[in-house]
Amino acid sequence: MGQNCSSCLLCRRKCKDKEEKITSIEIVFNSSDLTSLILDYLTDHRDRKNFELVCRQFYHYSKNKINYTSKMFHECKFKELIYVCTNVNYNSKFYFSDNTLIVRLDASPSFQRYGKVIYKRKIEHLLLGMEGLFFEGLVHEHMNILKGFKCPSRIKYLSLNTPLYYGNPLEIFKYVKTLKPHTLIFDIHELERTHYNFLQLFSRLIPRNEVILIPKSVKNIHLRHIDSKFLKFLVEGLTNFGEKELDNLEVKLIHSKIYYSNPSDRYYFMKFISYFKNVHISMINNFVYDINTPMGRFLNECNNISNLNIRLHLNLYEDIFLNPERSVRSRTSLIFCQVSDLFLNISKLVVDKTNTFPPFNDKEMDNLCLNLIRMKKLHTMCIDFEFIKSLNFFERFVSSLNKSVVRIKINRCSKMRWNHLLLLSKYCQQITCLSLKGIKSRQIRIKDILNRFGNLYLLDMKYAPSYKFSIILKDLTLKIKETDKYKLKWPNILVLCIFCPEVTNDQKNFLQSVIENTPRKCGQAVIFNEAFSNEKLKFVMQKCSGCYNNFYSTGEKYYTF
Repeated sequence: MGQNCSSCLLCRRKCKDKEEKITSIEIVFNSSDLTSLILDYLTDHRDRKNFELVCRQFYHYSKNKINYTSKMFHECKFKELIYVCTNVNYNSKFYFSDNTLIVRLDASPSFQRYGKVIYKRKIEHLLLGMEGLFFEGLVHEHMNILKGFKCPSRIKYLSLNTPLYYGNPLEIFKYVKTLKPHTLIFDIHELERTHYNFLQLFSRLIPRNEVILIPKSVKNIHLRHIDSKFLKFLVEGLTNFGEKELDNLEVKLIHSKIYYSNPSDRYYFMKFISYFKNVHISMINNFVYDINTPMGRFLNECNNISNLNIRLHLNLYEDIFLNPERSVRSRTSLIFCQVSDLFLNISKLVVDKTNTFPPFNDKEMDNLCLNLIRMKKLHTMCIDFEFIKSLNFFERFVSSLNKSVVRIKINRCSKMRWNHLLLLSKYCQQITCLSLKGIKSRQIRIKDILNRFGNLYLLDMKYAPSYKFSIILKDLTLKIKETDKYKLKWPNILVLCIFCPEVTNDQKNFLQSVIENTPRKCGQAVIFNEAFSNEKLKFVMQKCSGCYNNFYSTGEKYYTF
């Protein structure tokens, strides 16, 4: 190979000595295509580590290159690993989380001139093995970097967080032809005027009349904090799709951004949702719902639409700072005040608070329960336990929930006792997902919950600092016969997630040894040390390694709180 090195098709490189022998590892890591091919098949973090250890010169040949990140997210104990790539002129960051690459590119003029080639190659190689690509703060100037960008075919999720000042955010599909995601996530917002004037100095506005089509590979779209002006771009981009050709649409509506404020917004919104088989709309509103308000008209029309499968998620947050002059006993949301036909199609209801409101009085509890009884399509219920002042009130609440409710989340459970869960199991035996936050009472044990709720496949427990971790260990461990060692007592559910704010190092080490003593498949028992505090621990037990990803990832296949 030495004499024929200059003509070798596998490694066309300049070398001073033609007699120099080229090793196989040099050939591999001097070829981004070969590296990409190998890493595409090494999705498991252990396989990646073994690949690194087997090749002695692996680190030597990869540490100064941009085609491999030596410490990937999967190889550390934290849920999120920050990989920062900065120098004197540019400030761009890359984050790894849940098989997703999150990119924040510099927006300075100097970066546009000198940094685009470097960072284009950086993004291409960091995407190896990833399934999601999220851009934060993407502006028109970044499109020059992405021009000709080679996006791996395995990218399933694309998220764009961008200001709307420059035009159509769908422009990315014009420059990146290989981008074929099945899920789009848009977080489009308007800039403040000061930011707009600054960025306009070096921004080239694209033609407003240009229509950019969304790829046919897309099946799902999520809209977060969307501006109504973006609806026109979306409707135009979906003209190559037929009615109900896409699968799922998830929309988050804020009270100040209601699409029914004018006829034009209403037309584009109704046209847009007609492309989807299933529509999930999440609304956050703190004002009285009236049929004459934009939100009231929207809810009323959703009740009357029969040809679309619309699921409404209603988040009610009580906040005294929204109206400091009103009485502390005043409830702003209609659901606390009277029975309303506007809530008949609600499928997810969140009743939460951000401040110290008093518990429900008798009239408010009656009105809430009457509304809950009429919600025949409700499947997910989230409530703040501090709204409920007594065991009797809690029984009235759970007895008003229909059999359609299969997911229940209760926040601020510091005053909850075992008797409350007995009532919950009595009236809501059908629930499959249960989440309890802020548990203090030592009466509440994991083993007892699993015994009382036979249909559970997801249990999420977050404990208060005063709860002893030793009690949790007793419920989860079993002594191995004729030894002093312990192993995990495997629960008969799909996923068990435990969050503990106070855990000692000895307890962590003991839990780790218990996991090692337990026969299991890779990924069935996972410990996460939260990156912001060494004292906090999250422990997950799951039937298979993919369950937890569905538990918390973008798709939220199982867990939809």
